Amino acid sequence: MTHESAAVSVDSQEPGISAAASDADRRRRVVEFIKFCAVGGSGVGVNLGIYALLTRGLGLAPALASPIAIEISLLSNFLWNERWTFALRTLRSAWPARLGTYHAVCLVGGGINYIMLLVLIEHGWWDIAANLAGIALGTGAKFVASTRWTWREHR
Repeated sequence: MTHESAAVSVDSQEPGISAAASDADRRRRVVEFIKFCAVGGSGVGVNLGIYALLTRGLGLAPALASPIAIEISLLSNFLWNERWTFALRTLRSAWPARLGTYHAVCLVGGGINYIMLLVLIEHGWWDIAANLAGIALGTGAKFVASTRWTWREHR
């Protein structure tokens, strides 16, 4: 390794963080992303279950049942992310502030999902495939925003 390439590898690291610590941080973030996706998957189940209960069991209209199901699944996801996904982080803010930030992050992620769905349908995509693509893009955006704002670490 030349002196110049060694300088590049050292400069690419955060100040005061060794290569081993940086690798451990990357591995932790991958695990957090996998957990975040698992929590999101469970949220889909919560949403569908609550929606079915409200519409089929209690006879509520979809226009009323859907926002209730969305909010309950969002709260479920927040709790699981709080207690499991990001449990090892030393956080900068109190949980009520994180909950508010998480609501905002989910609103933006949902908007990305929705816009992607509409754009892809307009370009001839099958609606289910377009929605899955929107979910994937929205999930990535929500993870980045969640790690940077909702569950931001105190360093």
